[in-house]
Amino acid sequence: MSIFPNWILLQVIAPIIWGIFSAICFNKKLAWILSLIIAFILFIFSYYLLSKFPFGSIEYNFGGWQRDIGIEYSVNKFGQILICLLNFILLFFISHKKLLDLNIFSPINDKRVGVFFSILFFAHAGYIGILSTNDLFNLYVFLEISSLASYSIIAQSKEKKSLIASYDYLLTGTVGATFILIGIGFIFLVTGSLNISEVFLFLNKNLIYSRVLYAGIIFFILGFLLKLAFFPFHFWVMRVYKLSHPLIIIYISSVSTGIGIFWLSKFSLLIFDNINHNFFYLSILQNLILALILVISLVIFFSKRFLRILVFSSSISICYIIIMILQKNHYLTYYYLVTDILNKILLFLILLIFPQFLNTDLDQIKFSYKNPIYHFIIYITFAFISGLPITNMFIVKLSMLEFLISKGFVSEFIVFSISFALSFLYYFRIFQPLMILDHGASSYKIKKYEEYGVIFILFIQILILIFNDFFQKLNI
Repeated sequence: MSIFPNWILLQVIAPIIWGIFSAICFNKKLAWILSLIIAFILFIFSYYLLSKFPFGSIEYNFGGWQRDIGIEYSVNKFGQILICLLNFILLFFISHKKLLDLNIFSPINDKRVGVFFSILFFAHAGYIGILSTNDLFNLYVFLEISSLASYSIIAQSKEKKSLIASYDYLLTGTVGATFILIGIGFIFLVTGSLNISEVFLFLNKNLIYSRVLYAGIIFFILGFLLKLAFFPFHFWVMRVYKLSHPLIIIYISSVSTGIGIFWLSKFSLLIFDNINHNFFYLSILQNLILALILVISLVIFFSKRFLRILVFSSSISICYIIIMILQKNHYLTYYYLVTDILNKILLFLILLIFPQFLNTDLDQIKFSYKNPIYHFIIYITFAFISGLPITNMFIVKLSMLEFLISKGFVSEFIVFSISFALSFLYYFRIFQPLMILDHGASSYKIKKYEEYGVIFILFIQILILIFNDFFQKLNI
């Protein structure tokens, strides 16, 4: 059965429709059950579209208008993979009812819980819209919808300090969105179009060396790097992570990382396909990223706090992905991104289960628990996150090294090897107090509903490990 173009529109419209009805659902339990069902349907529907996805991309033009004057949606296979992953993360977030009740819903009147789900689904619709749109201004609109809703979601917690985190996110998000809007304006000024495909065609036909165009590109990229909290724009996210509830950060951080990388990779076509004749600039950019990888790896290695390692590890992952984007290796870009997002969810779950990691140096943390099953789960989690043999991260890192050496990139191979070795060491420092128990410490009991989340993500990792050849078939 073929896919109809308007089906990609349903992925955006459905969360908006439920967001409207959820706001007038005044029964707490009913609102949660219906939200869980809708999230499950969204995930199944997006997976079905992915399984039937044709080669290339699917376009949908609103109102039948031509794309140069109307709004166009365009989704390729990688975009659909991310949409499917985002729907899975939403389902995973909503399914943690016990944690939501204890930490998120406790300060909310039972009759107003439906409003929380309304805001959540509006944010989700904005995120899906960002992945679906092929129009620059429409991108900005969805970016604002998702951002405004995300500020409200972050503020929802029994801890009043989450309001401070929401305010920090609001300030930096506004600056980042302003940069993106300025960049869009400059690009429109030069090309006369807001449609991304039309912009690409215009620049391919007309070799333009305009300072206004370059300024627009720089503003656009800076805006996304700020929203991604990429080094050195990471100053705000540390406080947001520290003051927000980990369950909310699991959703916000995982989703925003995937979207940011997607648009950086998509927007890179606008830059690199039009300056490929000048390898000097590409060489400078690649060497700069390699230097950043070394610097960030050393900073993480000497860090003593869990959150600091978590924030900087996101920046170094972006560096890896940018190098793969520059070399146009789609398989490693997408495989690493999906694996890294799942690993980040595992790390936030560790923070959720063991809150001692939040404000204590790693060398001062001590744990003891009697159940051997916990010990086994911790070891398996460490294996997947650190990239021990036979795990997804091991396969993708080994593939990166093989790719670099096959292309003759010796310096890149050395830098990546050093960074991968250091990453194993700093992840071992995180898991050391969990794996090497101190029997003198008070026994720690992991709650069942917290344990299930880790097991479920590990199960997904194993499925990806089994079917990793799916990413190799991507040629977008």
